[in-house]
Order: sequence, then structure tokens, then C-alpha cells
Amino acid sequence: MSRQSLPINATQFARLSSLDPAVCRTRLAKYLEGGGFANYWFSRQAIIPLMSGVPARLVLASCEELRSKNPKAKRQTRYEMNLEVVKLAIGLVNPTNGMVHLIEKQPMPVLADRILWVKPPGMVVRDGVSTIFWCQPCRNFCDTLEAFSVYNSLLVDRYQSTGIYDKIDTECYDFQIDKDTKVRAARIIRLENAPAISRDELDLRLSILATALDSLVAEGIKKKAPIIKPPAPAVRGLFD
Repeated sequence: MSRQSLPINATQFARLSSLDPAVCRTRLAKYLEGGGFANYWFSRQAIIPLMSGVPARLVLASCEELRSKNPKAKRQTRYEMNLEVVKLAIGLVNPTNGMVHLIEKQPMPVLADRILWVKPPGMVVRDGVSTIFWCQPCRNFCDTLEAFSVYNSLLVDRYQSTGIYDKIDTECYDFQIDKDTKVRAARIIRLENAPAISRDELDLRLSILATALDSLVAEGIKKKAPIIKPPAPAVRGLFD
């Protein structure tokens, strides 16, 4: 029997999940009724050329070109949000001395009939350790490190426990707002800062979310019109 993909990605799962079924259901209902989270697609993608050592001016120029081709006010607001993250990333991301590898997405089984796709942007090898990096650009992602631990657990389970890599580390470039200053604060969160949870807890969180999703769909609650993904920025051509 083929498995059906959950209508959320791995970072959204990490943000929405909870060991409390009521909390998870409330978060998921709010997400579905609100039409999803803000679209930070090209700021997430910009991490790849920055990690690869592409000059910051070229990355910014590509982002500006994308914005100029889409003059609608609503899209301009979205691009401003993305540019804000990209500019912070330039001061945070250290280009690697090694090669940046784009890695294949991996399926995470959920109950008996569904899967959650895990797809981080890429990986670099440092001192024999495969470091999987990812970007968290949302202004309000998680009050604690809980969601980071959940996502790191997916990475460890799918890319290390399955034998794809012998040993992995994780590196998240986080750009959510500081609760005191109310402005974005750039920081790096590694696996040692947000350790992976157990596989049993991860499976429980996945089953709780899937059950909540089934309940909400049965009540007629589904995601509103999807946020349209913008065209790929020119920097992506560097990897074609």
C-alpha cells in the first residue's frame, strides 16, 4: 500500500507538534485556517550559495532582481521579509572550505499509511563529520528550543540512523525575533544546543499530529488558498 504525504513539511511539523494532543490540535487548526506560514522560500535557498562562498553582493543582486520582476505590493512585502533574512545571513554564515552537498529528501514513516518528507538544504563535511545545515527564517518559530530538537531528531533519524552518514551534526541558522527587543536576532543552533529526542517520542508526536489532522479534516477544516511560491532566484542557477 502506498503512503500518502502529510500536507506539511518537516519544519512545519517541528513547529506544530506537541506531546499534548489538545495543544497540537489547536496549533494545527490555526495553521490550516490561516493559510499556512509566511513564505521564506528564497531566503532559505540563499543559504546554499552563501555556504558555498558565492560573494554576498551576487546573492543580494539576485534577490533584488527577483523583487524587481514582481512589483505587486503584496509580493514586495514578502520580498522585504526575505531580504531582511538574507542580509542577516550574510553576517552569520561562514563559507565552508569544503564542498556543499545537496542531499536527497528522505521519507519519515507516520503511522501505517503516511509519510513526512524531510528535506534540509544541504550538507558539508567538517573534520570527518557530516554537518547538515538548515535555515529558520520565521519571526516567531518557537519560544524554546523544543521545535529545534524535534527537527534535529528527524535529521538524525533519517540521515544517521538509516546509515546514510556515519556521524552527523546539525547547524540551524535561526532568525526569529528577540522577545525583549522585538527585532530579529541571528544565531546558530547546533545539535548540542538542541539534542535529538528519542525515536519513541518522535513517533508519538507524529501520530498525535496525524490524528489531529484527520479529526480536523473530518470537521471540514482544511488549509486555505496556499501561499504561492515565488519563482526561483537567479542564484539557484549556480547549482543547476
